[in-house]
Order: sequence, then structure tokens, then C-alpha cells
Amino acid sequence: GARPRRAVTRAQAPPDVADAAVCDAVTLDALRPLGNSGKPRVVVLGSGWGAMTFLKDLKPGAYEVVVVSPRNYFLYTPLLPASATGAVEDRSIVEPVRKQFASKGFAYVQAKALHIDPKKRTVSCSAGSSAGGAGCEFELEYDYLVNAVGSVPNTFGTPGVEENAIFFKEVTHAVELRQRVLLALERASLPGTSVETARELLTFTIVGGGPTGVELAGELYDLLREDVAKEYPKDLMELVKVVIVELQDHILSMYDRKISEYATDQFKRRSAGKNFEVKLNSLVKAVEPNRLIIADKVTGEESAIPFGACVWSTGIKMHPLCEELKQTLCDDDPESCPANIRSLATDKSLRVKGTAAGGRIFALGDCATVERPLALEAAKRLFCGGKSDEQCSAFLDKEQLLEVLTAGAKDFPHLGEIANAIDKEWDGIRGDQEKVGFQAFTQMLERADNNLRAFPATAQVAKQEGQHLASVFNSSAADPQSMATDPNLARFDYNDKGSLAYIGADNAVMDIAGVGQLKGFAVGYLWRGFETISQISLRNAVLVAGDWVYAKLFGRCTSRLLDVDVVPIKEDVGEPLETVSAK
Repeated sequence: GARPRRAVTRAQAPPDVADAAVCDAVTLDALRPLGNSGKPRVVVLGSGWGAMTFLKDLKPGAYEVVVVSPRNYFLYTPLLPASATGAVEDRSIVEPVRKQFASKGFAYVQAKALHIDPKKRTVSCSAGSSAGGAGCEFELEYDYLVNAVGSVPNTFGTPGVEENAIFFKEVTHAVELRQRVLLALERASLPGTSVETARELLTFTIVGGGPTGVELAGELYDLLREDVAKEYPKDLMELVKVVIVELQDHILSMYDRKISEYATDQFKRRSAGKNFEVKLNSLVKAVEPNRLIIADKVTGEESAIPFGACVWSTGIKMHPLCEELKQTLCDDDPESCPANIRSLATDKSLRVKGTAAGGRIFALGDCATVERPLALEAAKRLFCGGKSDEQCSAFLDKEQLLEVLTAGAKDFPHLGEIANAIDKEWDGIRGDQEKVGFQAFTQMLERADNNLRAFPATAQVAKQEGQHLASVFNSSAADPQSMATDPNLARFDYNDKGSLAYIGADNAVMDIAGVGQLKGFAVGYLWRGFETISQISLRNAVLVAGDWVYAKLFGRCTSRLLDVDVVPIKEDVGEPLETVSAK
């Protein structure tokens, strides 16, 4: 059964917060009745995709649930680029946390998790300025912990990123970018602003050619084409430029190469390439105030790109909370800590590995790397199907191999990918033989295992993990304590439903297994429809749809951003814009 609860005292506070204010009795009274429920306590950290999907699907009644997150709303991250340019409003893509599960009796505390003690089964939290007041420290015990705090941006040690670039993970980042873009436009429009200064102000750089960077570039293009071109002096449009800086030799590297080439070609063709530039094989050396220093990855030649705003949308790393927990678990049980995993290692059921974790900690989303079983270890069982060694010496034709792969996919999901592409892969598998023998079969499995990668850090993965974990908790409601030790706990299988990316001008690209690669105008409206129906609530869906209709009919709002102070833009030096334009 559930353990009796206790409130933290100053003497019991963890060492790193012992000197901080401890929540008073009045604050703790809000949580104390929960400890008397007699139900196992489930503490959920985070309010992102994994956490909110888990909470949405978790049935009430069997568990005492406490949600801890410094952000008291869910953010629909795929539409952050649209929010940054005013195509949708920021309020339309956020949903209050409490509204989602108030009827279920779940408790929410606006606080930040500071430390997890897996042996004591406690989480130390800080309710700081995000919740108002002077802040306080408190401790929560748990029977099960769901860690879904996500990740943080990775600067890769690049100088100046944190000081001079805008990260792109939160709604505040989108608001800041809107402020910077429109402030740059207004500053460039001022009498006395030189052409060179205006050109620098109106250059917007995006570091990272993944879906986020590409979609942001597309949304910026729409803003410039549909609104700025109509409302600002025509001379400015000749100076505006959006630059994508990508380390790889193509953008959208996780998509089919044809999709990447199509998106690159679309950017180059717009405005005859004057307003868009895609810099490939480019390494960012530093982000200086109003200037990006890059180096060609092949030649090493360095160059500078002046900018009015720079967005850093490349790379993530472990959340400090997960990093500390991982170190604790690795120190206690090194064998449960693979060297090549840069997040919390979990078993097939999303339980965090490590003796100290005791099967009581689950991880979702960006902070988890899920164990994926290797098919090669079961090669004989798969190929022979329980037959004797003599019968196992047979050769398989394509239909028989497909049957073996389909059956094997139940335990090794990546074999299903080969089965789905059997017509394409058949010649490569059998080599110069008419059929596939055991040796060729094991070689195929080895290649498949070697190509296994961690699940991508996407909303789609986190959402499916949240749904799976909720089903595990729901099915274990009768005997919740068994989840910690049950070796047959349901395995998480990721179903890649494909990818969509908006590239501007009402165009989008889509890469879906079994369907193929689609691109163009029709896909753009398919993308809008998908993003609308995928909202977490009907309220959000209605607001998003309304925003898109409003933007198409009346344009984006280009005034509200100037009401908030932003980082100053450097002083102007040079010949006035109107003087140069008149020549």
C-alpha cells in the first residue's frame, strides 16, 4: 500500500536548499490531505507533451496524482513558428494545466523540481517567483515518479549564444522574436537609417535547418510577403533577408532527400533568391552582438553575417534534473548506465534503469532513451521457428521471409520496417542466391540492429509514450505495486506516423511511410488541418482555426510587439536610407 506522508521541515530540507525558505504550514495544508488518501502517490514532473498526454489518458480514482511544473500551461510547440510571426496568437496554442484534469481530482503545484532522491523516493521542489511571492522549498514523497521535464537547448559551447541569440522552445521565445523582428522593421524605416544598417537590421538568421528552423523561415517569408510588403516602404523589401545556417549538407536531414531538395529549391526561387539564403556545411563559431560568425565545414573559411535577430534552433541536451539523476543512478549501478546514451536509460516499458530507481521512476519524451531489443540475439529462434536443427537448414523465399519478419516484429518492432519494404529490400537480402539461408538472415538482422537509433526527440514520440504509460497505469490499477517489478510489463512500441513541415507560401512537405513524399499547395492546407485537429482541446482548435482565417482576411498584427522592451539594437552609422534610395 501507499506509505504514510510527511511534510518537510527545515531540518529535513536537502543540503543545497537548506538555507532557503521552507514552505509554511498553510502552504503544505494544500497537499497534506492528499497524503491521507491511502492510494499510491504518483508525482508527475512537467507539463509538456509526455506529461499532459499521460495525465489526459490516466483514469481517475486509483492513484493520488500530484503534478509539479514551473509552467502552468501546456504549449502546442509545433505552432511556435506561426506564433512568432502572428499567424496564430500565443494564447491560442496554450492550455491551462488545471483545466485539463481538474475534474479528475489531480493536484497541481507550480514549482520547479530541484533534486530527485531515488532511494528515499522524494522530490525536492522550489516554488519560486514563477508562482509569485518570496518562494519556498518543499519535498514530495512518491510511490511512482513520472519524469517528463524534457530537455534544454544545447549551445555546444558556442560563445555568445545565450547572450545574443533567441532560443526557440517556449512561447516567451516566440514573443521575443516577434518583438525583435518588428522593432528591426521600424528602426530600418526611420529617417536617417543608412542602407547598410537597414540591411543588417533586416537580416534574420536561423541556426538549424531542421523542421523548426525551416518552418520558422517559411512563416517569416509569409509575414514579409503578405504583411510587411504592404505596410512598409517598398525599399525595405529589397533589403530583407532570411538566412538558414545548417551544419549538414542539406536541410530537413531527417526527411527523404527529395523533400530536402524541394524545400531548398523553394527558398532559393522566392524573390529570385534575394530574400532567402540557405548556408549549408556551415559551422557557427560565435554569436556576437548583431553578428554571426560562421566557418565553412569543408574549407574552414570564416565569414560574418550581420543580423537584426538570430534564432538558435539546433540541438538539445539533458535537463539538469535528469543529468543529476542519471549520475546518481550510474554511480550506484554502473552496469545500468550505457556509455553511449545521453539521457535517462529506460527499459522497454519506460522504467528508468538502475538499482536505486527500484522500478519506481518512469521517464518520457526528450529525457528518456528507451531500450530496444536486438533481433540478432534471437536469430535462430526467429528463423527456425522452434523447428529442429535439421529443419532449420532450409532456405526461405520472399513470402516465407515476409512471414518470419512479420511474426518477429511482435518482439522486435524494427523487423516490421523490413517487412513493409520487402519488395525493395529483397534483392539486397538474398544477394546472389535465389532464396535466403540462415547466414544471409543473420547478416540482415545484424544490419537492422546496427541501424537502430534512439527515438527522435519529437512531440509525436512523447505523446505516444504518454499514452502507453497511461495504459500501463490504468491496467495496473488493481495491483499498482506490481509495476515496479513486473518483467512482463507492456512494451512501448513507437509507431512513426510520418512528418509534416510547413515551408511558407501555403506550401508544406510530408513524408509518411506507405504513402511516400508529398509536397506543394495542397499539402500546405493538409498541414493546417492536421495542426488544427491535433490541438489538446476544442477551445485551442477553434482559436487556431480562427487565427488562420483572420490572418488571411485581415493580415497579421504588426503593432503589438512594440509595447514591450527588447534588447537594444546597435546605433546607426552611415548614409541615410532615403538619400541612398534617391540616387
